[in-house]
Amino acid sequence: MTVGLLLGLGTLVVGLHGFWKGHRERKAALGLEQALEAYGAKNWRGAASGLGTYLSRYEGENHIWLKYAVAQHHLWRQSVQARRRVRSHRDQAILAYRRVLRKDPAHAEAAIVVSTLYLKSGSPEEAEMVLSQFLAVAPDNVEALMQRSLALEHLDRWGDAAADLRTVIAKTPTHVPAHVQLAFLVREREEVHGDPYGILRTAVERSPSSRDAHEAIRDHLEHWFPAGWDAKGGIQGEPDPGAEQAWKQDPANASLAVTVARIRMARGNFEEAWQVLKGLQPDERSVADARIDLLLLQGKTEAARIEAIDLADKAAEKAFGTDPQNALLAVYVAGLKKGRREFREAHAILDRLDQETEVVKRARIDLLMAEGKASIALALCDDLVNTRKDVTSHLLRATVRQALRQFDDAREDHEAVTQFEPENPEAWLSLSRFCSDRGETGDAVKAVERALAINGTRPSTVLFAVRLYERSRDPEVRSKGEELLERALEVNPQDVGLLAFRAQHLINRKSRAALDQAQEILEDITRRSPNYVSMWALLARARIFLNLPEAALDAVNGGLKALQDTADEPWRRRRPFRRAKAEQWRWPAKATATATLRRTLLLLKAEAENIR
Repeated sequence: MTVGLLLGLGTLVVGLHGFWKGHRERKAALGLEQALEAYGAKNWRGAASGLGTYLSRYEGENHIWLKYAVAQHHLWRQSVQARRRVRSHRDQAILAYRRVLRKDPAHAEAAIVVSTLYLKSGSPEEAEMVLSQFLAVAPDNVEALMQRSLALEHLDRWGDAAADLRTVIAKTPTHVPAHVQLAFLVREREEVHGDPYGILRTAVERSPSSRDAHEAIRDHLEHWFPAGWDAKGGIQGEPDPGAEQAWKQDPANASLAVTVARIRMARGNFEEAWQVLKGLQPDERSVADARIDLLLLQGKTEAARIEAIDLADKAAEKAFGTDPQNALLAVYVAGLKKGRREFREAHAILDRLDQETEVVKRARIDLLMAEGKASIALALCDDLVNTRKDVTSHLLRATVRQALRQFDDAREDHEAVTQFEPENPEAWLSLSRFCSDRGETGDAVKAVERALAINGTRPSTVLFAVRLYERSRDPEVRSKGEELLERALEVNPQDVGLLAFRAQHLINRKSRAALDQAQEILEDITRRSPNYVSMWALLARARIFLNLPEAALDAVNGGLKALQDTADEPWRRRRPFRRAKAEQWRWPAKATATATLRRTLLLLKAEAENIR
């Protein structure tokens, strides 16, 4: 009887378990159905809530995760429009899109949207990693290539950004935005070579009905040539003499002054144009533009950039004065204050913002590091990592830990990055650099070879790998580095870093044939990019070994001129871009590098004069 009773109870328990399990499944199915109805009706809050509840209990198929991501994305956009910026919606959308990509690495929508979210939230490193992983399986996706080029620009990796744009143009010759952006990079960045006007003309020829292509040509000419110049740089007709007379009657009139200055520029009277403009405040856009054009026409590209950045800084501070609640403007202005060492004012600006916002946390960490308060910054980094658990946060904490000489902990952060993004070469390269700096050459080689296995011709990876191989006493290992360099040059024949490295190797051999080849390489680089001071120094060294003292002195003079032109070169630290000169107290590394180059050039000059 007892046995029968126990069996009966067992059967009842099993039955109840099955009943409740079936009940939960029916309830979940009903909840999912209601959530999908809300999604179809564009009730994003209801859809996000219902889908989130379902996915918290069940694995969920990819299409469910995608709908959840879309709903959270819409809620994030609504919060931005309402100026509330509910960050949790953005974070949930990112997590869901990343989940979709883990299951389906070739999912284009997820890759594009999540990278856009990362870019808008100030995390271009993660945007680039996501897109690189996607392009590894879908290399022909033009939209992803365009998006990655934007992320690379944010990371100051101008050459890689241009390479993606050229790939887009090769795959889709009528893609006007790629032409326009490539022309902009060529025009603005010395590291990217080409003819911006020729690129834009090609866009017009391939898409003659494109309004954007024609407007890009016009904007380019207006940027590089003052009013009154045609596309070939010639003057269109005679300048209006009445403008000069009117300006003399009213010299404080900015509009008249700019007109007169541009007329004088068109005549080639640059000093006279400067006399007109120098008495005017550059706050007005037309005045600033005219000053920048004048500097460009005189070949002073770096000075023109500084003028433009000064204007941007003033505009940001003025806008912040009228909109002090704008977090991005506030962080920008706090960064300007930090650059001027006005730390108390920078803290006061950041204190008024939401301290839980990621961009504010990063700005505060940057500020504390500038003050030398790395231990306080580390506590904020720990909070950021615990909250975000992303690549950018770990890299930031690694930097702070290194400053505190907590090298083992810093290595953990670098290794965490490789675990987050094992298919991104930059993650392994970052770990390799860290190990190399610590003297752990074996681990550095292992890490860089993981990066090479992902992309064996990427210039930054190749250069670092070759330098590591050169440390080896094994001639076969050193030979391996030389082969790696040659393969990379076949894929990137115009990369300045690779070409300069090869030139240095050729100079070290000191044979006549090698020196001739090095001279040819360096002459081409300095012709295309006359502000590369170190390239002039290398060229002078090659010519000294070739016993060409007069030519060596010409190279030294070219380097000294470039050094003078770039003495006030604007420095880029973190986004947003900020101007900073190379004062010894602020940027000692930059100041030391400048002094070292100057000494090198003067020594080369003395050496050339001795052999003359």
